[in-house]
Amino acid sequence: MNTHLPIPQRTGNARGFTLIELLIVITIIAILAGMAFPVTNRVINQARKAECNQMISNLETAIKGYQLEYGHIPLNGGAGADVYDLPTDIAGPGLELLKCLMGLPSAGYTNPRQIVFFEPKYSDSGRGGVVIDAMGVPTGLFDPWGGPYLISLDADFDKNLPDRETTTATLRKDVLIYSPGPDNNPAVWNDNLMSWK
Repeated sequence: MNTHLPIPQRTGNARGFTLIELLIVITIIAILAGMAFPVTNRVINQARKAECNQMISNLETAIKGYQLEYGHIPLNGGAGADVYDLPTDIAGPGLELLKCLMGLPSAGYTNPRQIVFFEPKYSDSGRGGVVIDAMGVPTGLFDPWGGPYLISLDADFDKNLPDRETTTATLRKDVLIYSPGPDNNPAVWNDNLMSWK
């Protein structure tokens, strides 16, 4: 019995890739990747905007649900002047409003039946959802770029809130919600996402 395998013979025309051929292929791959990068960024930014608009809509729906249930928008301590810019990322009225809408105990806002009006997406990264602490208490609601949502409420029940963008016009609304957008600067309005537009 022959246990030796035949050794393949090299033919005269078999050869590998040259360095030039490899460099050309790598260059083509780099050019294609460079062309795909801006398109990918644009798609990611559009997805973040869609996610942000959905969260704004969900917040507005939650506040309207509270209004339908209790006969008024959620107020911190009762009626009075219009309330502006309740940020949802720091301890204060905005965060307490978020807890109230989630059916959790909150300071200043009442939800006696502890109805859950708002079920947010949770986030560990501080982007695109609610961050909670070890006790399960929300510590902030963040847009997809890591900024807060800002909420304006009509606490004097006249359905007149100043347009936060122009500050000269008024809107027949009792709730305005906006995100500072990709630049995280609420004062620069060209990239802010708003519930009223």
